[in-house]
Amino acid sequence: MSDGECRPVQVSRRIAAPADMIFRILSDPGRHPDIDGSGTLRDASAGAGVPGAGRWRRWSYELTPDGAQATTVTEIYDCCRGPEDAGAGLGNGTIMIEAMTRTLERLAALCAR
Repeated sequence: MSDGECRPVQVSRRIAAPADMIFRILSDPGRHPDIDGSGTLRDASAGAGVPGAGRWRRWSYELTPDGAQATTVTEIYDCCRGPEDAGAGLGNGTIMIEAMTRTLERLAALCAR
């Protein structure tokens, strides 16, 4: 990637849970602090829902069923979909990989309960 070029970063993990269970957790803003691997979310906004597709949406998840009781979850951070300086300030998203990995670990642990 050349200097100034911005690409989304992503992390994937196979989680032993069906996609519909994982979707219910991801789509509930009240659960976001439970899975946040960055440690920045302390509280969920009351009444906030899953954001629809939009021009500034930066975080997304892809759920790919992998057998009857497992799903490959891919978290995607697109720093290109924000203010011009957002990508550069975050190493074009690469510094988010560690937090994204922890998020998927926490999601897997939550699904295992």
